[in-house]
Amino acid sequence: MTEAREGMTEESLVALNRDLPNKDAVLELLAQMFTDAGRAADSERILVGLRAREEEVSTAMGFGFAIPHTKSAAASRASVAYLELNQAIRWSDEQVGQVLSIIVPEDGADAHLNILAKLARKLIDEDFRDRLSSAETSAEVVELLDT
Repeated sequence: MTEAREGMTEESLVALNRDLPNKDAVLELLAQMFTDAGRAADSERILVGLRAREEEVSTAMGFGFAIPHTKSAAASRASVAYLELNQAIRWSDEQVGQVLSIIVPEDGADAHLNILAKLARKLIDEDFRDRLSSAETSAEVVELLDT
């Protein structure tokens, strides 16, 4: 694990087996998770950023995943959260059951793109998707994301 990746996620940024009715409920929970973990100062500002990004273009990536992301002055450091839904929900034109979300501080453009690219590459790997889908604990998810 490189220094830049260390600590990007933690168990408090992982939510498994959740029942949420729609994309907006997912974005609200993610924004709150970042704030509760001390990764953001204001969940409402994070939520506004995540929603604005979705309005530009859907972050559904195929394979049942979405990667909502934002740069925000409310973000204290680059962070990744993971949310697993019990039932897939409509995310624009796709069904999504797993969500990886990224926040970075306003000045973190390079980190933002690097994290997004790394996660997108991981999601292409069927073995990675299978291991993430079958993870039973937050610790397992953190280990997978940090490798």
